[in-house]
Amino acid sequence: MKLKAYLMILMVSGAFVHCKSGGGDSGDASSGSAAAGTAQWARLPTPVSGTISFSAVASDSSGNAYVVGSQTGTGAHQYATGVTATGTAAGSNAVIVKYNSSGAAQWARTTTAGTGGSAFAGIAVDSSGNIFAVGSQSGNAATSYAAGITATGTYSLGNNVVIVKYNSAGDAQWARTVTAGTNASAYTSVAVDSSGNAYAAGSQNQNGVFTYAAGVSATGSAAAATNAVIVKYDTNGTAQWAKTVTAGSNNSVFNGVGVDSSGNVYAAGSQSTNATYTYDTGVSATGLSISGLNLVVVKYNSAGTGQWARVATAGSNQTAANAVAVDSSGNAYVAGYQIGNTAFTYGTGITATAAVSGAMNSLLVKYDSTGTAQWARTVTTATAESRFFAVAVNASGRITAGGNKLSENAFTYGTGVTVTGTSFNYNMTLVQYDSAGTAQWGRSVTSGSNNSRVNGISADSPGNIYAVGFQNGTGSYSYGNGISAAGPLGGDNPTILQYR
Repeated sequence: MKLKAYLMILMVSGAFVHCKSGGGDSGDASSGSAAAGTAQWARLPTPVSGTISFSAVASDSSGNAYVVGSQTGTGAHQYATGVTATGTAAGSNAVIVKYNSSGAAQWARTTTAGTGGSAFAGIAVDSSGNIFAVGSQSGNAATSYAAGITATGTYSLGNNVVIVKYNSAGDAQWARTVTAGTNASAYTSVAVDSSGNAYAAGSQNQNGVFTYAAGVSATGSAAAATNAVIVKYDTNGTAQWAKTVTAGSNNSVFNGVGVDSSGNVYAAGSQSTNATYTYDTGVSATGLSISGLNLVVVKYNSAGTGQWARVATAGSNQTAANAVAVDSSGNAYVAGYQIGNTAFTYGTGITATAAVSGAMNSLLVKYDSTGTAQWARTVTTATAESRFFAVAVNASGRITAGGNKLSENAFTYGTGVTVTGTSFNYNMTLVQYDSAGTAQWGRSVTSGSNNSRVNGISADSPGNIYAVGFQNGTGSYSYGNGISAAGPLGGDNPTILQYR
């Protein structure tokens, strides 16, 4: 998850869980396939003198799930009996937790030294079970993620990017940040290729030079705004290249990144106003919205050379991308929202017309490897706003998008696929589509009286879907199939859910 151009430290709470297994998908408030999308378990950690947030999740081939986010304060936050993490900053401390496929927390790690704030916003797992967590840390003092594994930023007044590699046992291997840079920077997402190279995406502020390793630097074009950035690291943590916008005078950011089997990289996010932004020589995109955001997706090859950039080609309001997932054929699935109930065009003959005027409507667009839009999907019936914050694709080509919807009313995401929440506020949503863009099923809470949301999704080869986010308040929330969870805090309680 991920959603701001610079440090995204979500002050979200933690809790305990009551979970029981059951039979069929009874009590689900959503229609679609009865056999798929069934909740298996829910887990909520217990915060101590502070809060916990979950921002993103990744899973390995054995069905283990790795969650990242932040926890506040220096207390020992508990993720399961005997699994705790104690941070070093009075504010926010980056945290990573491993759960097995049964939902049992295996270990939790946070900072081991440093008093500046930190948070993880994105995560990826390679084929050997190594984990790459990205985000940001505050100030130019050293922050340690294990004994001898330290990163020291260069900007004293704000945030500096950070990427940390862990092995499957939770031992930090290395940590990296900027080695030069006179303003704020942050990573929001990361992807890893078959060789263990990591691609971290986010933004850097203003048009100064940011250095990520000796000889690897990027200079943005926006003097008074954020500039989208993507950096490639090898398996040893050495930055290989860095790319940012070379033309474009306003805000841009990459919120999500994915990589295909050939090492091509797809970064998705937004750029502001109807100006032209250049992402590499000959690779530019001109937005539609005069004063707002425009969805953008950019493809780079493994050497960092821009291949193409795409935005909406017609539409009268704002669009934005919050996440991207890439399948084995190089198709990119971009999740976010579009505003208003007029038609938006994403390529020749590819349009999406949402249900709600003057509000955000969930959006999912498929592009092939050449950047040609294949289809676009949004809500076809709705009474209020909705958004997708996350997306994942499994080995069978099924795409699961997650986010939230406002109100308990029925929202339709495709023929026969309707999602009905239980709160007049926001309700978490999961919607699965096939590779042709046909909605298969939708899920939300089946009970729960306040806000809930999905921030991140992962789909693994055994067929599990993991969703992380939060539920608000001390009441119990149900997710179908007899799975319920209750948090102790009146604020936001972090959740991890498994569906099959």
